[in-house]
Amino acid sequence: MAQNNTERDSIQQIQLENVNVYGRDLTRRNSLYQYTPVQVRSLVTVLGEPDVMRYVGTLPGVTQGIEGTMGFFIRGGNNGNNRLELDGVPVYGATHLFGLFSSFHPDIVRDVEFRSGGLSASSGNLLSALSLITTIQPDTQKYQGSFALSPYMLSTSVEGPINKKLSFQFAGRVSLLAAEYKILHKTLHKILNENLDSDLDFKGDVKPWVTDWYFKLYYHPHERKSFALSGYVSNDYFKYRWPKGEWITNSIRLSWGNEVIRLGWEHQVSDYCWVKTMIYGNHFYAEQKWTSQRDIDLPEDLLMKNDRIRTTVYEIAFQKKVQYAKKRWAIEAGIEGKYQYFEPAVKSVQTTIERGEMKIGDKPNAGTFALFGEAKYNYKLLQLKLGVREAVFLTDGQKFFTTDLHFSSIVNFIRGWGLELDYDCLSQHQHIMEGLPVGWSLDMIVPANRLLPPEKAHQIYLGSFYHHGFFYVSAGGYYKKMKHLASYKNASNVFGVKNSSWEDEVCEGEGESYGMEARAEKRGAYWNAALSYTLSKTDRQFDEINGGRKFPFRFDRRHVLNLTGRILIKTKEKKQQYLNLGLAYASGHYLTIPQGMYKGVLPPYWEQGLVGWVPQKMQDLAYSRELMGDVNAYQMTDYFRMDIGYSFQKQGKHHFRELTIGLYNIFNRRNPYLLFYDDNKWKQLSIMPIVPSIQWTIRF
Repeated sequence: MAQNNTERDSIQQIQLENVNVYGRDLTRRNSLYQYTPVQVRSLVTVLGEPDVMRYVGTLPGVTQGIEGTMGFFIRGGNNGNNRLELDGVPVYGATHLFGLFSSFHPDIVRDVEFRSGGLSASSGNLLSALSLITTIQPDTQKYQGSFALSPYMLSTSVEGPINKKLSFQFAGRVSLLAAEYKILHKTLHKILNENLDSDLDFKGDVKPWVTDWYFKLYYHPHERKSFALSGYVSNDYFKYRWPKGEWITNSIRLSWGNEVIRLGWEHQVSDYCWVKTMIYGNHFYAEQKWTSQRDIDLPEDLLMKNDRIRTTVYEIAFQKKVQYAKKRWAIEAGIEGKYQYFEPAVKSVQTTIERGEMKIGDKPNAGTFALFGEAKYNYKLLQLKLGVREAVFLTDGQKFFTTDLHFSSIVNFIRGWGLELDYDCLSQHQHIMEGLPVGWSLDMIVPANRLLPPEKAHQIYLGSFYHHGFFYVSAGGYYKKMKHLASYKNASNVFGVKNSSWEDEVCEGEGESYGMEARAEKRGAYWNAALSYTLSKTDRQFDEINGGRKFPFRFDRRHVLNLTGRILIKTKEKKQQYLNLGLAYASGHYLTIPQGMYKGVLPPYWEQGLVGWVPQKMQDLAYSRELMGDVNAYQMTDYFRMDIGYSFQKQGKHHFRELTIGLYNIFNRRNPYLLFYDDNKWKQLSIMPIVPSIQWTIRF
């Protein structure tokens, strides 16, 4: 026994390997915010799903579209003027469930950098804000993962070493909506028929589907070399089939998603120089399909019609950049090449009659070649940054040269106080035609051409900031001028082109925005809180809209205020309980109100569109049109919402558990989104009532 105790208590000599620890100082300024998924946990979301992009909606300068969605309108720009990158790869339409939450699993994210000014020269093709999502490096020492369950989503992640030099991560989420709908459908059918002694039948069929998947292989053969292969897939699918009629069945299907594959490698040439290379393939798609089919044989020769509109972008790109950092200087320079293939709005009508298939819309391709460089200089209390990006954009024999300029200067005074001045000249080579400004992924993407040149913007920001410990305050003002913005001529064209080429439906114009932004934030061990306020004005002007007169941007909200907070309510040993609070206020957005009706001219290809069953409302709008008043001349009532949530956390020996309960819009306020005239009276459409949520998570 004594011998065993001696062996058990003896000290063994173990040779430890070198461990590199990396960290980032998270910055807080009005034009730049860096945050981690941990800071997002305090936000109460619509469905209770943790969302790394939801944090953006609480920042100054950001106005939201439809309540609860991810449509962000930043410093007067459109939602499509923002750029979102996942490890340097642009992701288009990265939202689920019509924009209710983003399609990024929170476990894959290391941190997010949000910039609305002082942008990076290595990223182009945007007019507003840049969001950079950096994924984690998979753990090379041990296995770890998570499992989460809510009424809407089932999610999991796992990461760990394959060998000493190779590690992996896999994460995925899938919706439970389809299974839950079937159970609810059968249960209600049975209960109502039994209790009411009726022959009630629930007809029609709904098939919702939401999923996203991510994987990463990280290979580190040498302390100065590393390789990363990653893939990302997201998909939303919604199909509704109307009850069967006497002779025909109708269904509508909406789907959108992303497919990304990326290979990157880094080489540290010296203690001061790094070379980073990346190639990727990217595919975005959005589709709407309407099917009419006869269920029995009739004398007519028509049996089926498929009416389909599809928007697609294929992208292949290469980027190489060199970074040098020593003492006061940090320099970055690189090249980028990109090929894109577009299907802006291709419509096909397939029938069994002689007309066969009809297609509307071209399929252009485009190429981009860019050179960029950026220099940063730090000297005592002064920080300067100057960036230049020269690009040539080629499409269908057309050539556009663009120059982006970025300047940023920061003067730090004593005790954490400083001044910031930013200037950005930006270009965007593609137009995102927003049918409904909601943040979902059914918008049409088209390349710039002679009709719609590349969009341009000039923006300047001047502000001040102060930080001391975990207390941050910032305030400033901006001015922004935009030109060559694209818009639908007719606001009723909410889903893109249906009966004609997209070129016939759009026009280009200008925009102007200016305002003041402020934010105060306190972070601590027992409570965190942040208050953001924006005072702004945004206008648009198009020669072919509103008689060429200026009009307010739809989401020109004069005042926007957001308050978020988290309070530690109870702590005991390895258990904690947190109260999460959120408050949002905004001035009402603007609408264009119909004032009457007039006789319409039938759109092109209308006869082909009449094949099969056509809704009465669609026929009415074809033969008679609404006479609209001045564009965005009516302002809706103010928006107000309050959210509350509660989290139970427990740290076990080998795992961490958390149960989160939330109430979105706790006062059940009917915030108006749309005003319309129906049945001889005005009616208001509200999107989000009070919405409860619950999620259980375990990490191991």
